[in-house]
Amino acid sequence: MVITSLAFVRPRAFCPYFRVDSAALQYTHINATRSSSDLTATWDVTLIAANPNVKWDIYCDILQPAVLYYNPIGLRLASTSLRPLLLKSSNQTSVSFKLLSTYIPDDVAKEISDDNTTTLSLKFGLMISVQCSYRAHLSKKKTPHSIARDYFCNPIQVRVFSNDTNNNNNSHINEGGSLRGTTDYQATACAIPRW
Repeated sequence: MVITSLAFVRPRAFCPYFRVDSAALQYTHINATRSSSDLTATWDVTLIAANPNVKWDIYCDILQPAVLYYNPIGLRLASTSLRPLLLKSSNQTSVSFKLLSTYIPDDVAKEISDDNTTTLSLKFGLMISVQCSYRAHLSKKKTPHSIARDYFCNPIQVRVFSNDTNNNNNSHINEGGSLRGTTDYQATACAIPRW
């Protein structure tokens, strides 16, 4: 008599993929005083979110993008929470959102100002915090465990030009002064770092 044991093998689940399809800095304004510095910037970002799984749908319960300023420590400038997102198996969708930033430390304001130039080049990063669960469609199979991941996207290069024609010392930070910027971004996939 031969007894055969069959073990249930759960199909492997892959994390969702994200890439920045477009990113634009619509408007920038810096107001600096002796006590504090404020940066008001509107980031208009479009993400492509994709589900590489054949067996599972992915439900992103938490989706939180954040803009980082690439100084040595990676300062978080702004963040937001997006509505939950359902990614059908082997499918992708676009997600558009805006980010606003306000307070920045004085040392960062001075770094952005760069008193010696009229044009400066800045690097901003995008981090996407995701918590997602897997759902089997047309099946009662046990689904994989929920996961939480942080994705980091390639730096977004921004060139900023001073609008203050009367500014003799070429400072980009001034009382009530404003800046305008253009972005240079090549769409690439966002990655989960391997610590």
